[in-house]
Amino acid sequence: MKTIPNGKANWAARVIVGFAFTITQVATIAQGITPYIVADYPISPYTGGIAGFDSGSFSPAQTFTALGSGELQDITIALAEDGPTPPNDVVVEFRSTVNGVPSSTVLASATINGSLLAGIEPGSPVMLSADFSSYQINVVSNSVYAFSLRTDTGFAFGCGSGNNYLYNYTDGSLFTSYDSGTTWSAQSLYSLNFEVTASPEPSTIALVGIGALANFFLARSRQRVNEKHVF
Repeated sequence: MKTIPNGKANWAARVIVGFAFTITQVATIAQGITPYIVADYPISPYTGGIAGFDSGSFSPAQTFTALGSGELQDITIALAEDGPTPPNDVVVEFRSTVNGVPSSTVLASATINGSLLAGIEPGSPVMLSADFSSYQINVVSNSVYAFSLRTDTGFAFGCGSGNNYLYNYTDGSLFTSYDSGTTWSAQSLYSLNFEVTASPEPSTIALVGIGALANFFLARSRQRVNEKHVF
């Protein structure tokens, strides 16, 4: 039986250990990658409650264009209490669009605890987030999506502003529905304030991993060369 010389065996063992360590590093990098903003329309001095909604059939929706690709994480929306009693929960529905108009298809929904609006002056906007990370939905750069708002109890405002030369969102607009999202009417002079985040695509993480592995094997090769020149 052919045996491996001790030097080669030690080097092979170091390669295996180093390879495993590098894989662990790549996994840690993948977990630690911070979601980035793919679309947003920040709160401005003109922000106010522009779309009140309750448990009825009326619902506002906002379209947006994704400026990057990745896995949908959060949709954060400017909301306000409408009256003295906050809503129970605000339901955020992520929708596809057809020719730039929200479709009747809800791809996923997440809730925002309405009690977070308690104690806030009615009409004053607060940015609150709905978590969509568990759905593993991919958004594609330059594609148009929408989110709609509803609540089962209570009243709330979707906050935003009208288009003006200082604060203007041109990659989407406000829509309203009076039949629970079956049909929509454009309110093209208005937009809700919002932020949409996504995590990088798997291909990006793979590139990071390939780079890390390449660096590891390059370092191992250099170490072997150095070892051969030690007397």
